[in-house]
Amino acid sequence: MLHANRVRHAELLLLLDLAGVAFAAWLARLATTYLTGMTHPEWADILFFTLTALSWTIFGSKLHLYDNKRTDAIPSEALSALATLFLSMAVGVLAVQLLADLEKRRIFYCAFAVTGLSTNVLGRFLFYTLLRTWRRAGKDRRRVLVIGRNPSVYALLESIEENPHFGVEVVGVLDAPVEMAGEHPSASLPLPGNPKELGTTKNLRRILSEGSVDEVLVLLPLKSFYSLVEEILKTCQEAGIVTKLAPDLFDVNIARRTISWVGDVPFLTYFTGPKETLELTIKRLIDMVVSATALAVLSPLMGAIALAVKLTSPGPVFFRQTRAGLNGRLFTMLKFRSMYIDAEERKKELLAHNEMDGPVFKMERDPRITPVGRILRKFSLDELPQLINVLKGEMSLVGPRPPVPEEVEKYDWWQRRRLSFRPGLTCIWQVSGRNKIGFKEWMEMDLAYIDNWSLALDFILLLRTIPVVLTGKGAS
Repeated sequence: MLHANRVRHAELLLLLDLAGVAFAAWLARLATTYLTGMTHPEWADILFFTLTALSWTIFGSKLHLYDNKRTDAIPSEALSALATLFLSMAVGVLAVQLLADLEKRRIFYCAFAVTGLSTNVLGRFLFYTLLRTWRRAGKDRRRVLVIGRNPSVYALLESIEENPHFGVEVVGVLDAPVEMAGEHPSASLPLPGNPKELGTTKNLRRILSEGSVDEVLVLLPLKSFYSLVEEILKTCQEAGIVTKLAPDLFDVNIARRTISWVGDVPFLTYFTGPKETLELTIKRLIDMVVSATALAVLSPLMGAIALAVKLTSPGPVFFRQTRAGLNGRLFTMLKFRSMYIDAEERKKELLAHNEMDGPVFKMERDPRITPVGRILRKFSLDELPQLINVLKGEMSLVGPRPPVPEEVEKYDWWQRRRLSFRPGLTCIWQVSGRNKIGFKEWMEMDLAYIDNWSLALDFILLLRTIPVVLTGKGAS
């Protein structure tokens, strides 16, 4: 029944999406005829709809539009739906335009895009609203057996109790045998929702054979109950019961977990960076578009800066320096040269005047900086060539600043986690005072950015960077 419900939900969503695609195509045809007075050949609309609908099914499946969202707090699929729409549209548009150069069809495509996305999002909102109402009424229930008696079990039961729209019914709770369970401060507390306490795992076979159970949720610490968990998994496997194991193998409170595969071998993957692969893809696309556009628009300014650097001090226009990028990969970062050519040699003489704590060297009145370089640094104009690094994928518009390898060698171990995200032109540190902030606080800001990353946060930081650059706040 559980598998059948999942398949039925996926089928209903797919039919709903395809109906939305058909409605969008029909409405787009009407809009084109009304606004231009032209009627495109029917074969063109039929071909476009057929290829777009087929592509929608494929791309939607790949982007997990039809996965079960039963326990999601708020099903949020707008980005996946948007990506699916434009990918499937691209297939249909390319095919039609290759076969016939149809004039004024841009109106058709624009109308289809707007209507298609609107119907998809609205349809899914209504679908999930009705589905949750249905589950609150006691329909479409998933019957689960919970194994364990610890804080994780209490948190799980509280979540199920507070969210009836999950449609999850707890059949009962089993604990480890008395000789294995040990004592826990929460063991005597009443369980949220007052589920049946069915004894120990010695009763598992009987309960599975006598009652209707869709899933078994195992919340026993694997490091303490390895042999028992293995026995539970084998028992459920023999009965054909879906089993979920809480992956609390180790005491880690920052890293998140997911299942990944290498060939046919599954791995429990721990990671600390963001998991939103689609959002990261969009972030990279934004980096490419913005950096390419900025390089084109700012090329006259960059040419003028290059000329000023060349004419006012001997040496190359660009300063090339090896920096540590994503996961410590080394790359050559570009800047307009703002120092005299012997700056690196003179740095040793000035170490006593370092105004930053930690392994970073900063000096407000650094004598190695040229007069033109001082202006460039104040308004961050020396950083403009790093748009090339962004375009190449070595950096991003927003991210922790890339350190030099010598600084990384002096990091405390926890500080190395800032290398787990692609470095950027700006981040929280840049908009919060820059050189006026201590090194430890700077590292904590970068880690906070990584832990709370989103496209919205990037957008906010980019906006906050503009006044900082224009006023030269915190620069030296």
